[in-house]
Amino acid sequence: TVSRVHFTAGEALRSSAFWYISIGHASALLVVGASMSHLGLYLDEERHFSSLHTAFVVGALPAMMGVGQIVGGWLGDRMDKRRLVTIAMLGHGLGLLLLALATSWPLVWLFVLFHGLAWGVRGPIQSSMRADYFGATDFGRIMGVSSMVVMLGNIGGPLIAGILADQTHSYRLGFVIVALMAGSGVGFFALATPPALPV
Repeated sequence: TVSRVHFTAGEALRSSAFWYISIGHASALLVVGASMSHLGLYLDEERHFSSLHTAFVVGALPAMMGVGQIVGGWLGDRMDKRRLVTIAMLGHGLGLLLLALATSWPLVWLFVLFHGLAWGVRGPIQSSMRADYFGATDFGRIMGVSSMVVMLGNIGGPLIAGILADQTHSYRLGFVIVALMAGSGVGFFALATPPALPV
């Protein structure tokens, strides 16, 4: 339990769980960053969907994330958090692959469903995983250092998708690559077992 775990920031950084969670989180934000930065342009200019439909999709994504947060918070109190986050990473990767291949609205809405729910479920569970693993003693500093790793995903996703779109004149390759990179998060979270208690 949280009350029995007391890691300092230094002790947390020396554990593999800290790095697996941080890198896994960063891999998820590759998808979040790429989709939020380029979704409107992709649907409007490349898929030639109407501006109204594009606006509905862009607006539906955070709404679906909100549903996922409620579901994730409820499930996180009843199921293994590491397993839930691992499944959410599959949702991120699958959702972006569906978006990359989308030629019709059903695939776009499947992207909204998978990615939005994964985004919402993963968020609260990741924070509670860190609290479960490392306790509250140095939680602020642990989160701060972890955020320095996580931000690489938020920066890298839009850059990868944007650079490849400029080179290939399509977002498809960039989205596929980002989706596959996000898939690596499945492995990182699978490996993120609770650390041994510090001496």
